[in-house]
Amino acid sequence: MPDSDTGGHLERRTGRGLSVGMKIIVPALFTLGTLLLTVIADRVVGLFIEKPVEAAGLIFPPGSALTYRTPEFNFTANINRLGFRDREFALGKEAGTRIVAIGDSFTYGWGVGVEQSWPKVLEAGLRKRGFDVEVANLGQPGASPLVYAQTAARSLPLLRPDIVIVGITQGDDLAQLKRVDGAFTSDPGAGGREAAGASRQGGASRMAGAVVGRLYPNFLFLLRRRAVGRQTVNVEWKSQAERVWQSLTPEERARFERLDEEVRDRFMQGELNPDLLQGSLKRPEYFLEASDTDHPAVREMISAMSRALVNIKEEAARNHARVVVVSIPYKVYASRRDLESSRRLGLSLVPQMVTSNAAGEAVGAACADAGLRVFELTEAFRTEAADTPLFFELDGHLNPKGHEIFARLLTPAVASYLSEWETRGRQQ
Repeated sequence: MPDSDTGGHLERRTGRGLSVGMKIIVPALFTLGTLLLTVIADRVVGLFIEKPVEAAGLIFPPGSALTYRTPEFNFTANINRLGFRDREFALGKEAGTRIVAIGDSFTYGWGVGVEQSWPKVLEAGLRKRGFDVEVANLGQPGASPLVYAQTAARSLPLLRPDIVIVGITQGDDLAQLKRVDGAFTSDPGAGGREAAGASRQGGASRMAGAVVGRLYPNFLFLLRRRAVGRQTVNVEWKSQAERVWQSLTPEERARFERLDEEVRDRFMQGELNPDLLQGSLKRPEYFLEASDTDHPAVREMISAMSRALVNIKEEAARNHARVVVVSIPYKVYASRRDLESSRRLGLSLVPQMVTSNAAGEAVGAACADAGLRVFELTEAFRTEAADTPLFFELDGHLNPKGHEIFARLLTPAVASYLSEWETRGRQQ
């Protein structure tokens, strides 16, 4: 009996051991099998969807769109499958000469339709002159020369242009390169803010996101494309304005209260870009800071701009392209009328800004240091701006007429450059 009892006890223990083991193993195998099947499904989906080179896009999420409505403009920015604001572009050239325009919101065409932006008006003007060209608009709101270099590094190996035009916005691009506590003050735009926010998340979240991204890249691409469909930005602007207001110091709030009622109301209602007003409230002397080109700090900004341009030049050379720079006048330098209306945002400005060319000379100095040709159109543009409003009253960007005039002035210079380039047999 004892032997029988011992054997039965052992058998019952073994049976229970197998039962417990199976309860662990079977669900684990089922989970692993399900994971494997879903990964395979993701790869199968990837065979049937047309993806851009990278799901993030060159600049913006591919296939996305944002609508901006203010009392001054109403436009929708549609992003192509490669991730920039333009019509669809093939990777291979569809014209004899491919030009890529890199810049900030003044190049992007903030406030206007993409075909009204100066790169696209330039394209049309060159074609009318008989040049077989295509111009890709790689402008990015909020970008600085540092970001231009990053854009060049991502886009030039892919698009393989013949010529790169870098649009440097006078004053603004220089002031963004001011060092504060050893770091540049450049704001790389909405994409940069999102990236900065993501960097503050926990390490575990980042690791989980990276794992999911590796397992399901195609599913994630479809979800992102769906998530960044057609959106209207004004609701976010209103929410952002409230956050900006909460972040203001007492001194900055006092500046806000001194602004005229229309500016304050548009800001709080989400009808004025919050970044624009936040910048003027926190740095009212933003443009004055970069006005003295002999000041050591300004010389450092010019050197930083030059280094960014050299990076673009070197990237272009690696991809058998040439680089030229165009100096874009900011509103505060265009006319007395434009300067006075800019004061409504709380900026500290001086009358000499509309007669001096210090801002243009700073761009020229950076280009000279980088060994690049610059197209300087300030005086001709000022002549046009004296009689015709070329900027939005409060927003401050070029209006449709401003883009048209700027492109019209630029077209002969670029046409001459193209003729010279073609005459030399497209030699570097």
